Amino acid sequence: MTDPREIEAKFDVQRQDRELLLSLTAVGRFSVTETRTAAQDDIYFDTADALLAQAGSTLRVRRRAKGARMTYKGRREPDGSSGEAHIASRLEDEVSLDADQASAVAIDLPLPDMDGVSPLARARAVIGNGELRPVARLQNTRTTLLLSDEDGATLELAVDDCIGTRLSDGRQIVFEEVELETKTADRSALLEASSALRELVPSLRPSPLTKLGRTLR
Repeated sequence: MTDPREIEAKFDVQRQDRELLLSLTAVGRFSVTETRTAAQDDIYFDTADALLAQAGSTLRVRRRAKGARMTYKGRREPDGSSGEAHIASRLEDEVSLDADQASAVAIDLPLPDMDGVSPLARARAVIGNGELRPVARLQNTRTTLLLSDEDGATLELAVDDCIGTRLSDGRQIVFEEVELETKTADRSALLEASSALRELVPSLRPSPLTKLGRTLR
């Protein structure tokens, strides 16, 4: 079975251009078919010696009004030329947590073992029996625009307004980020839409940084 993967492009955006992004009705041949906004509260975990970070991996629990999900992401692999460093592909394994599992997750406690939760099992394969402790918190207001073409291929454009907290010392940063991710569309469609998006919003700047990387640096 092929491991689940995400393919996405990341951009920095100037705050004054957020409204321009949110008012888009089309990006190239892709039309905006749905817009939704949600609050996300993410806790990222790693060992004291940052074994997941050293492997280029992350483990997070995302808490939203509709429930909690755990996600393991593997190393970001550049998915193009050096000029496309902001476009990357990586393994992504995400599952929903039940109420008991979700209630066991805390911002000031080690992550307990959870039988049958595949993202945690993938993290354990990297770190062994090391203790997973919270290292960062990301609070994000995300507005998502679903993009579809005439053939039904879809992309997701996310406009993020983030507060990142480094838990080792409480340092906080505020930043904006834009992600364009494939859903049923392929990589070539992502490249096409990425170019069209930059023509519509010239202030967008390609970025290879992850949200966790921004928060911990």
